[in-house]
Amino acid sequence: MFSPRLIIISAILSVASSCYGQDSLLLRNYQFVKRTDAWLTSQNAAGLTRFAHPSISEAELSLTKSKGGMVDWYQSPDFLQAAANVESFTRISQRAVVFGAMTYDNYSGHDMAGTAFVSPDHKPFDIVEDSLVNTGTKHRDIYRLTGAVGVNLWRGLAAGIRLDYTAANYAKYKDLRHKSKLMDMQFTAGILLPLTSHLLPLNIGANYLYRRTTESLVFSLYGHEDKVYKSLIDYGTFMGRVEQFGSSGYTDKGQEMPLVDDYNGLGLQLSIVHYPLSIFTSLTYARREGYYGRKSPYTITYTNHHADLLMFDARLSWTIRRSMFSADLTLNSENLENQANTYRELTNESGAHYYEYYDPVKTANKLWRNGQLALTADLGVNGDLPTWTLMASLDWQNRQQTSYLYPYYRRQHLHQTKATLSATRNILTPKGVWTFSLTTAYQKGRGEPYTDYTFAEPSSKQNAPATMDAWLWREYQYMVAPQYSLGGSIAYAFVFPQTRLKTHVRLSATHHKANQTYEYNNGKDCTSLTLAVGSTF
Repeated sequence: MFSPRLIIISAILSVASSCYGQDSLLLRNYQFVKRTDAWLTSQNAAGLTRFAHPSISEAELSLTKSKGGMVDWYQSPDFLQAAANVESFTRISQRAVVFGAMTYDNYSGHDMAGTAFVSPDHKPFDIVEDSLVNTGTKHRDIYRLTGAVGVNLWRGLAAGIRLDYTAANYAKYKDLRHKSKLMDMQFTAGILLPLTSHLLPLNIGANYLYRRTTESLVFSLYGHEDKVYKSLIDYGTFMGRVEQFGSSGYTDKGQEMPLVDDYNGLGLQLSIVHYPLSIFTSLTYARREGYYGRKSPYTITYTNHHADLLMFDARLSWTIRRSMFSADLTLNSENLENQANTYRELTNESGAHYYEYYDPVKTANKLWRNGQLALTADLGVNGDLPTWTLMASLDWQNRQQTSYLYPYYRRQHLHQTKATLSATRNILTPKGVWTFSLTTAYQKGRGEPYTDYTFAEPSSKQNAPATMDAWLWREYQYMVAPQYSLGGSIAYAFVFPQTRLKTHVRLSATHHKANQTYEYNNGKDCTSLTLAVGSTF
């Protein structure tokens, strides 16, 4: 016989146990877990073995609508974007941890022209429309897949491999039409060696990096072919030469032209853990070499380029009771040189055409440097859920470009700084978690749009290089104009009935505004709204 008192106590314990199980799920936060250890997001997958939490995954679907003219020169003042993303850290055994991620991004933008590439960032040259009257709709699909595994081999000695694969399609649906197909694959293999010491416990890591990108371009017409369409082959700062669409050149309608890049690099990592402090540093060097065209005696290789890349990351973090503080520093540099090949077409004895190459001509030097200093405070951490998350960051980018078309050359030196503050509050209730976020930012730049020079006095037969001033000034005004933004979001997370899924719904909005309307921009502000639904499990 069970006494009534024992039955009541058992019932209370059962209910408490049930509530605790639900609360433990609500207290899971994927983004917090991801930033608890810098090794988890480093290029060296051997660092995954340091994962010290229960397995965790996050999936989300989002829809974003943005409208407003204060955007960069290649962006749309009116776009709709849908995205799906899933990430996971999974411990499959005592020795092995797996990380996986899949992302799909669907983008449709109106009133677009500009570049033919998926992104013009860090390109040796660009192909841009030489007119503002042919803007139209552009569509882009991006697929990303990441897989990584880290294995503890022996007493903390770990090895890991990681593969990042991206495929993208980008197209314009108005003449002059273009289609771009991107493949970006990066492979890393690394090791992690612990040097245990009571005074100064160290972890040393090293990894090899190989990356290959191929972006193929095809240009075409759908309408009347008697209309002339021109493109600017932009060596840098929107200076270069104009090419008419036809059966030859960079925009040859009969050829699919690839821009190819190969990267080889080495990364080194060092971490020191002396509770409650920990320090992580990572330094990576990579060599980039590539070309535009086709490597064959019977086809044309239009350009060759090479670059040196240097990437540095550091994190200082410390834990005090139920709070975690961190300071992150990121510094990146890339120095690129592009050369245009000189050649002539010849015919061999069998009647086949081939190309003979001569000394190449330098067309550009480009130096990109950027960095970020970010401070984060996670206060009142309950499980994996901070009560407050406060962040402050300072981002900067510095760009120096020199483009050449003898005897002319043009220089540009721009610097942009952005300061951001954000606060996030999580409020735990018996049935769910409310999350409120507020973000504000201010950015400003400096520098001259361009300065033109000559190596020698041009002759009467030498024409000045072609330029595209509208794109030049639109980009310049976006880079240097004083701008501020204000954003906020509200989210609610709950345990979906009959499941072990922490489901969330989030609504966010951001308003970006400049102090004045600039001549070459379509407006002085931009507003975006995002609706997202997802789950943590």
